[in-house]
Amino acid sequence: MIVKGFSHVTINVSSLEKALDFYGEMLGMKIVHEGNKDAYLEWGDA
Repeated sequence: MIVKGFSHVTINVSSLEKALDFYGEMLGMKIVHEGNKDAYLEWGDA
């Protein structure tokens, strides 16, 4: 199985700032929306 990307995943985190650092910087996900309590990220071609 080859993963091409993610279309939608919801993850509840205790620190949005730390999560965005990890998913954005470490995993290379693109932040497409960032609110006070939520964020939408994209990765791949899904």
